[in-house]
Amino acid sequence: MPEVLRFAQKGLVLSLDGQSLLVSKYLTSKYLPTKLENKFCLPGGQLEWGQNPDESFISEIREETGITVTPLLPFYVWTWVYNKEDTSKQIIAIARLALYASGQIVPPASEKETTIDVARWMPIAEVKTKLNKFVIDEQPAIQKFLGYQAHNPFTPI
Repeated sequence: MPEVLRFAQKGLVLSLDGQSLLVSKYLTSKYLPTKLENKFCLPGGQLEWGQNPDESFISEIREETGITVTPLLPFYVWTWVYNKEDTSKQIIAIARLALYASGQIVPPASEKETTIDVARWMPIAEVKTKLNKFVIDEQPAIQKFLGYQAHNPFTPI
């Protein structure tokens, strides 16, 4: 089985007041249904060959949510592996801080492998209480953000 290595970026996007995060929720997943379906997630996506990381990050979040962001620091890295048809894929994901720049949340469009049910602003206090409702691979990145946010080294909160 061929093996493919890909990179993805996921955003912890802060609202204008710094009190909420932009989140999405999966409805369906072609290859990882038990892991993703009905779970909250951080918006973002995979980089394509030749893409600039900042431009890709902005584009993926805008396509998924309608929101335009200002990318900030990457702060957490993780990986996952899954089989897609006849290929084994390993994704290296980078969590990045980002700030709301403009736009309104739009109804999500279906993607090739997943369908997003909803995108919305979730108060950080709610994120803390619903952490176990997020995709399991993203939970450590959210916990790291919450730890940083409590000590305020990077965010304007």
